[in-house]
Amino acid sequence: MRIDPPLIWPRLHSVGNNQYSCMQVAYRGAWHHGYRRIGCAMTQINNERVDMLWSAGFLTEQLRHQIESTIPLLINREWNLKVFEKWFLHNQPDVIISAHLEIFEWLKEMGLKVPKDVGFIDLDCMDVSGVRAGVQQNHEKVGAVAIEVLARMIQQNERGIPEVPQTILLDGSWVEGATVRKAPVIKA
Repeated sequence: MRIDPPLIWPRLHSVGNNQYSCMQVAYRGAWHHGYRRIGCAMTQINNERVDMLWSAGFLTEQLRHQIESTIPLLINREWNLKVFEKWFLHNQPDVIISAHLEIFEWLKEMGLKVPKDVGFIDLDCMDVSGVRAGVQQNHEKVGAVAIEVLARMIQQNERGIPEVPQTILLDGSWVEGATVRKAPVIKA
């Protein structure tokens, strides 16, 4: 049994956060707040660690919203201010989705203020107090479900590599926060 993204081999039962869905929640949160130049920046290893589910969710949402000029993902092995600044200045996103909090410092070094100049959405927003907007992943619930699966496996004397591995993914939820502008009021 494994927690988080399933291994390619051996294929084992796994429990984890639904990173594809978490990205969709983040993108839709940005859209709801009136952002249309939505960017996503992360290390390549971070995206690979979740079997490319971050980028898949982002690209799906770009297609769904049919934006005229989409912003390419910044997914790079090299991760520093120079790489980020080049991508940012070339693409001019009005909000950035990422799990990398060092971006706050980089934006500050570039003379930009969050959320006045650019919004930020945290893909793993563990602080739900409203300091940052983002997606709260359910790490504690993932652990609890993993224990339930493990207990079931022990009760059923299940050993070795399963014939049909099961993957349980838990969705995240939107956290409203100070790193995005206020959502526009929609009049009915």
